[in-house]
Amino acid sequence: MQRGILYLLVEGKDDELFCERLLSRCFSKVFDDIRIIQWAEKSAGTVNKLLLSFQDKEYPYIFFGDFRRLCITGTKQDLAHIYEALDLSQILVVVKEIEGWYIAGLDDAACERLGIPRMNRTDDLGKKRFMSMMPARYETVIEFMLAIIDEYSFEVARSKNASLSHLLDKYGICNA
Repeated sequence: MQRGILYLLVEGKDDELFCERLLSRCFSKVFDDIRIIQWAEKSAGTVNKLLLSFQDKEYPYIFFGDFRRLCITGTKQDLAHIYEALDLSQILVVVKEIEGWYIAGLDDAACERLGIPRMNRTDDLGKKRFMSMMPARYETVIEFMLAIIDEYSFEVARSKNASLSHLLDKYGICNA
Protein backbone atom coordinates (compact mmCIF):
# COMPACT_ATOMS: atom_id res chain seq x y z
CA MET A 1 0.00 0.00 0.00
CA GLN A 2 1.36 3.38 -1.03
CA ARG A 3 1.29 6.20 1.52
CA GLY A 4 2.37 9.84 1.39
CA ILE A 5 1.00 12.66 -0.73
CA LEU A 6 -0.82 12.30 -4.04
CA TYR A 7 -1.30 15.37 -6.22
CA LEU A 8 -4.30 15.55 -8.52
CA LEU A 9 -3.83 18.21 -11.19
CA VAL A 10 -7.22 19.16 -12.63
CA GLU A 11 -8.38 21.61 -15.28
CA GLY A 12 -11.01 23.63 -13.45
CA LYS A 13 -13.41 24.03 -10.56
CA ASP A 14 -15.87 21.33 -11.70
CA ASP A 15 -13.02 18.81 -11.89
CA GLU A 16 -11.75 19.97 -8.52
CA LEU A 17 -15.18 19.48 -6.93
CA PHE A 18 -15.43 15.95 -8.35
CA CYS A 19 -11.98 15.03 -7.08
CA GLU A 20 -12.44 16.71 -3.71
CA ARG A 21 -15.85 15.23 -2.91
CA LEU A 22 -15.60 11.83 -4.62
CA LEU A 23 -12.17 10.65 -5.77
CA SER A 24 -10.29 11.86 -2.69
CA ARG A 25 -12.38 9.48 -0.55
CA CYS A 26 -11.13 6.55 -2.60
CA PHE A 27 -7.52 7.71 -2.83
CA SER A 28 -7.41 8.39 0.93
CA LYS A 29 -7.41 4.62 1.44
CA VAL A 30 -4.09 4.48 -0.43
CA PHE A 31 -2.48 7.87 0.34
CA ASP A 32 -2.19 9.89 3.55
CA ASP A 33 -2.89 13.21 1.87
CA ILE A 34 -4.54 14.18 -1.42
CA ARG A 35 -3.86 17.66 -2.77
CA ILE A 36 -5.78 19.07 -5.69
CA ILE A 37 -4.36 21.79 -7.93
CA GLN A 38 -6.09 23.49 -10.86
CA TRP A 39 -3.68 23.82 -13.77
CA ALA A 40 -5.64 25.28 -16.71
CA GLU A 41 -5.35 28.93 -15.70
CA LYS A 42 -1.66 28.73 -14.81
CA SER A 43 1.08 29.47 -17.31
CA ALA A 44 2.87 26.55 -18.96
CA GLY A 45 6.05 27.66 -17.19
CA THR A 46 4.38 27.53 -13.77
CA VAL A 47 2.89 24.10 -14.46
CA ASN A 48 6.26 22.78 -15.70
CA LYS A 49 8.01 24.03 -12.54
CA LEU A 50 5.37 22.32 -10.44
CA LEU A 51 5.79 19.05 -12.35
CA LEU A 52 9.58 19.23 -12.02
CA SER A 53 9.26 19.74 -8.26
CA PHE A 54 7.06 16.62 -8.07
CA GLN A 55 9.71 14.66 -9.96
CA ASP A 56 12.54 15.99 -7.76
CA LYS A 57 10.67 15.00 -4.60
CA GLU A 58 9.30 11.80 -6.17
CA TYR A 59 5.73 12.81 -5.41
CA PRO A 60 3.14 10.80 -7.30
CA TYR A 61 0.66 12.79 -9.36
CA ILE A 62 -2.16 12.37 -11.84
CA PHE A 63 -2.64 15.02 -14.51
CA PHE A 64 -6.28 15.11 -15.64
CA GLY A 65 -7.11 16.50 -19.08
CA ASP A 66 -10.29 16.54 -21.15
CA PHE A 67 -10.47 14.55 -24.38
CA ARG A 68 -9.56 16.98 -27.16
CA ARG A 69 -8.59 14.95 -30.19
CA LEU A 70 -9.75 11.93 -32.11
CA CYS A 71 -7.80 9.65 -29.79
CA ILE A 72 -6.49 9.53 -26.22
CA THR A 73 -2.88 9.22 -27.38
CA GLY A 74 -3.19 12.44 -29.41
CA THR A 75 -4.68 14.26 -26.42
CA LYS A 76 -1.80 13.08 -24.21
CA GLN A 77 0.78 14.14 -26.81
CA ASP A 78 -0.81 17.58 -27.11
CA LEU A 79 -0.63 18.06 -23.33
CA ALA A 80 2.97 16.81 -23.17
CA HIS A 81 3.92 19.22 -25.96
CA ILE A 82 2.58 22.17 -23.94
CA TYR A 83 3.89 20.92 -20.59
CA GLU A 84 7.33 19.53 -21.38
CA ALA A 85 7.92 18.19 -17.84
CA LEU A 86 4.71 16.13 -18.00
CA ASP A 87 5.21 12.36 -17.90
CA LEU A 88 2.83 10.77 -20.43
CA SER A 89 2.20 7.87 -18.06
CA GLN A 90 0.79 10.27 -15.46
CA ILE A 91 -1.86 11.75 -17.77
CA LEU A 92 -5.43 10.58 -17.32
CA VAL A 93 -7.69 11.67 -20.17
CA VAL A 94 -11.26 12.36 -19.07
CA VAL A 95 -13.61 11.24 -21.84
CA LYS A 96 -15.33 13.33 -22.94
CA GLU A 97 -15.36 15.87 -20.10
CA ILE A 98 -15.76 15.70 -16.31
CA GLU A 99 -19.51 16.20 -16.63
CA GLY A 100 -19.73 12.69 -18.07
CA TRP A 101 -18.09 11.36 -14.92
CA TYR A 102 -20.69 13.14 -12.79
CA ILE A 103 -23.65 11.59 -14.63
CA ALA A 104 -21.96 8.15 -14.85
CA GLY A 105 -22.44 7.57 -11.12
CA LEU A 106 -26.23 7.80 -11.22
CA ASP A 107 -28.44 4.75 -11.38
CA ASP A 108 -31.95 4.91 -12.85
CA ALA A 109 -33.58 5.70 -9.50
CA ALA A 110 -31.15 8.56 -8.83
CA CYS A 111 -31.78 10.00 -12.31
CA GLU A 112 -35.50 9.91 -11.60
CA ARG A 113 -35.07 11.62 -8.21
CA LEU A 114 -32.90 14.33 -9.78
CA GLY A 115 -35.25 14.78 -12.74
CA ILE A 116 -32.76 13.95 -15.48
CA PRO A 117 -32.87 11.39 -18.30
CA ARG A 118 -31.34 7.96 -17.76
CA MET A 119 -28.08 7.28 -19.58
CA ASN A 120 -26.43 3.93 -20.22
CA ARG A 121 -23.10 5.48 -21.30
CA THR A 122 -21.59 8.90 -20.62
CA ASP A 123 -18.41 8.70 -22.73
CA ASP A 124 -19.79 11.30 -25.16
CA LEU A 125 -21.29 13.64 -22.57
CA GLY A 126 -19.83 17.15 -22.54
CA LYS A 127 -20.53 20.36 -20.66
CA LYS A 128 -23.12 21.68 -23.14
CA ARG A 129 -25.29 18.56 -22.96
CA PHE A 130 -24.83 18.36 -19.18
CA MET A 131 -26.06 21.93 -18.83
CA SER A 132 -29.10 21.18 -21.00
CA MET A 133 -29.99 18.28 -18.66
CA MET A 134 -29.99 20.43 -15.52
CA PRO A 135 -33.54 20.76 -14.19
CA ALA A 136 -34.85 24.28 -13.54
CA ARG A 137 -35.17 23.59 -9.80
CA TYR A 138 -31.37 23.94 -9.48
CA GLU A 139 -30.34 27.57 -9.40
CA THR A 140 -26.65 26.92 -10.08
CA VAL A 141 -24.52 24.25 -11.71
CA ILE A 142 -22.70 23.73 -8.41
CA GLU A 143 -26.03 23.04 -6.66
CA PHE A 144 -26.83 20.47 -9.38
CA MET A 145 -23.38 18.86 -9.10
CA LEU A 146 -23.68 18.62 -5.31
CA ALA A 147 -27.07 16.91 -5.69
CA ILE A 148 -25.44 14.41 -8.07
CA ILE A 149 -22.59 13.81 -5.60
CA ASP A 150 -25.15 12.98 -2.90
CA GLU A 151 -26.54 10.20 -5.13
CA TYR A 152 -23.20 8.98 -6.54
CA SER A 153 -22.19 5.33 -6.91
CA PHE A 154 -18.78 4.31 -8.23
CA GLU A 155 -20.14 0.82 -8.81
CA VAL A 156 -22.64 2.28 -11.29
CA ALA A 157 -20.08 4.71 -12.75
CA ARG A 158 -17.67 1.89 -13.68
CA SER A 159 -20.15 0.52 -16.21
CA LYS A 160 -21.10 3.86 -17.73
CA ASN A 161 -17.79 5.61 -18.48
CA ALA A 162 -14.67 3.87 -19.81
CA SER A 163 -12.15 6.56 -18.82
CA LEU A 164 -13.42 6.68 -15.23
CA SER A 165 -13.41 2.89 -15.07
CA HIS A 166 -9.81 2.95 -16.36
CA LEU A 167 -8.77 5.33 -13.56
CA LEU A 168 -10.45 3.23 -10.87
CA ASP A 169 -8.88 0.01 -12.18
CA LYS A 170 -5.42 1.51 -12.76
CA TYR A 171 -5.16 2.66 -9.14
CA GLY A 172 -7.28 -0.11 -7.60
CA ILE A 173 -9.63 2.36 -5.90
CA CYS A 174 -13.36 2.67 -5.23
CA ASN A 175 -13.94 -1.06 -5.44
CA ALA A 176 -17.35 -2.30 -4.35
